[in-house]
Amino acid sequence: MTPVLQALLSGATALVGAWLGAAIALSRFKHERAFDRRIDWYERAIRMINQTVLTLYDVEYASSRGDIAEASAALIKVNALNKQVGLLAGEAALYARQGGYDALVNAIEAYNASRSDQRMTERDPQKLLQFAIKNAASSRQLYDGAAAALARDLRDELGWPRIGIRTRAPAPHSS
Repeated sequence: MTPVLQALLSGATALVGAWLGAAIALSRFKHERAFDRRIDWYERAIRMINQTVLTLYDVEYASSRGDIAEASAALIKVNALNKQVGLLAGEAALYARQGGYDALVNAIEAYNASRSDQRMTERDPQKLLQFAIKNAASSRQLYDGAAAALARDLRDELGWPRIGIRTRAPAPHSS
């Protein structure tokens, strides 16, 4: 082989090798970035659901004490948090596995279905308190289940062993 041909062949081989290396590195970077976004979404979703559940406890507690003003304020906060969870659920199609997605959407749909009942009871304080106690407990259980399903999905995604994820115990003031 002539030196010129050998140099051209070496250059072409180096160019193909560099291109392949860059393509593999870029592909890996994209996968790692997508994985990081997925983990971030799971963390944000679980955190927002937990905040919603804790606020539902506030609704339940204020309602059980007959504190209409506090129960109403907590319901307003839950409604706002539910909207935020709904926005996160919109991203679930990108990041969540089917089981976590279904649990999350079911919890949101059940809460939203109860909103029309909530609007009808807002004019009658006693009915509002009764509604809040009943609805807060069932919504809390659905949201707790969604958080547990998402946590299981995330652990599976990370390759971590499953643990027995417990949902929260009933509020101490409820029967």
